[in-house]
Formats: sequence, C-alpha cells, structure tokens
Amino acid sequence: MDLDLLILPECYIDTILVEALAFPKRGYKHIKGCNNVFSEMNKRLKNKAAFGIIDDDKCVPAQFNSFELLKKTQ
Repeated sequence: MDLDLLILPECYIDTILVEALAFPKRGYKHIKGCNNVFSEMNKRLKNKAAFGIIDDDKCVPAQFNSFELLKKTQ
C-alpha cells in the first residue's frame, strides 16, 4: 500500500468505527491480532505514518513500548 497514512484497526468493532468515521477504504486495513498490527507497522510501514488501534489485551507485545501512545481509554 502506497499511502501517506494508514489506519490499522485490530478488531472488528474498531474497523466498524473507522468505517463509520468515513475514512476511505484505501486508508485503512483490518488486521486481526495485535502481534500482526505490530508486524505490519514495524516491517512494512516502517518509513510511513501509521495509526494502529488495538484492544488493551492481557498479552500486548512489549515491542509496542517503542511506539508513541496517543490515547488510552477505558
């Protein structure tokens, strides 16, 4: 994907939220699992802006500590 910004929602409800906010289809990509979101952001999108939306799972990979957390909600 050759985009300036890519939104990566991890779960289906997050994907529905992104769709409801009317982001163009090419501007987001549903990826199942927080490890897969990390891999996509870290490897394929390393030099691009990406916005990952993940759940606060009990098994959030420690690698996410290297990213900037914009907001955490309950």
